[in-house]
Amino acid sequence: MSTPLYQPVDKILLPPPNAEMFTTACDYCVVACGYKVYRWPAQGPSGGPKAKDNAFGVDFPTGAFG
Repeated sequence: MSTPLYQPVDKILLPPPNAEMFTTACDYCVVACGYKVYRWPAQGPSGGPKAKDNAFGVDFPTGAFG
């Protein structure tokens, strides 16, 4: 049996507090709603789950959405 190409992950990297943040928009539609992009060096450390350790300033996990 072959291995699937996509392997889902159960975690994601958080941007560190010093990550560069900029706003951009998708190039594929005319609505142009913006979204924030966080960029930091690939070899640099990622942020942590505590609010003081990530660029969002939020403790993770945040709980259920309601």
